[in-house]
Amino acid sequence: MNRLLKIGGLRLKLVILVILVSTIPLSIMGGVTFHTMKGDLATNVDAALVDQLWWLLWGLWVVAFLIALAIGWFAANMLVRPLERLASGLEAIASGQADLGHRVEVTTDDEIGRTSTAFNAVMERLSGLITQVADAADGIAASARQLEGRSNELSRETNEQRSDVEQVVTAMNQMSATVQEVANNTQSTAESAGQATRAAEGGRNVVQATQGSINALASEIRKASTVIDELKGDSDNIGSILEVIEEIAEKTNLLALNAAIEAARAGEAGRGFAVVADEVRHLAQRTNDSTGEIREIIQRLQGAAGKAVQAMEVSQQQAEASVSKAGEAEETLGYIHDSVTTIDDMTRQVASATEQQSQVAEEINRNIHHINDIAVRSADGAREMQEAVEALEGLAERLQAEVAGFRQQPA
Repeated sequence: MNRLLKIGGLRLKLVILVILVSTIPLSIMGGVTFHTMKGDLATNVDAALVDQLWWLLWGLWVVAFLIALAIGWFAANMLVRPLERLASGLEAIASGQADLGHRVEVTTDDEIGRTSTAFNAVMERLSGLITQVADAADGIAASARQLEGRSNELSRETNEQRSDVEQVVTAMNQMSATVQEVANNTQSTAESAGQATRAAEGGRNVVQATQGSINALASEIRKASTVIDELKGDSDNIGSILEVIEEIAEKTNLLALNAAIEAARAGEAGRGFAVVADEVRHLAQRTNDSTGEIREIIQRLQGAAGKAVQAMEVSQQQAEASVSKAGEAEETLGYIHDSVTTIDDMTRQVASATEQQSQVAEEINRNIHHINDIAVRSADGAREMQEAVEALEGLAERLQAEVAGFRQQPA
């Protein structure tokens, strides 16, 4: 309403201006002419003729006024209507609800016509720009949705990987504790084997020193028999420990295989973890092979211990039967001494290998903890990426909302 009043006021002002400009010269000329004629005619004609001339001039002035009014109205329409169309288009753009397909009609070739032509060119350029912006906003929104889906998938996979790594960390901690326990038990076994060696050496010296004393010999033989029984019991315990080690090796092998499969699923990001998992699997295989060798040694040890028990029983019977068997008992004790020494050496080798395995397990445990830290950082990065994608999607929606206010020109 205010805009119509403003445009109507402008049209009225233009009409009045044109009328004034058109009638002022005519009024001046008519007044001068009338006074001149009145002065001239006052001496020659009568008053009736003067009045007729007066009314004639008034009639001419009215006709001139009407003509000026028509010219003013026509000029106002020629000037105001194009300006009104331009104002309407500009106000629509300013309000954000413009029809970008709308064009102002160009009816003249003057300044207003050139202004209308420039306005149409601006609208054409703005239409193309808004179309490009709308397409870009749609592309950004689509990319944001795609990135959001990929980010969610990556976050889920990272969380799964982190959970798997935590399970591996727990298993490695348990394995490290078990390996350490095996090392301690092996050390105890080595100490027991050393004690058995010293006991056999003592029995041998006693037999050499007291061949004439059957009771002393029998007593020492009984002591040696007791030590061998303990050795056999320790051998049985080692067999149980080896079963535990074999079970751990099998579980470690399966865990390494599962870790390698998960690393293969992770692609490039899991390549380093796949190498570690493969090393763990090889370590488990070597542990399994070493356990088999140790089992064979323990079986031979148990067989030797059983033979030693039998030999000690026979030696005891022979010692009680005759002093002449003391020499044979001495030889038997020498054999036992050598066997126990061999067992002691083997047990120490097992202890050394177990200690090395414990160190390797600790190194693997540190590497897996490092992988776990990387997985945590990857999860944090995936979460930050998801937040950035959500912000990008919000910006795309705002841009689409801003562009939606402009109606595009139909193709």
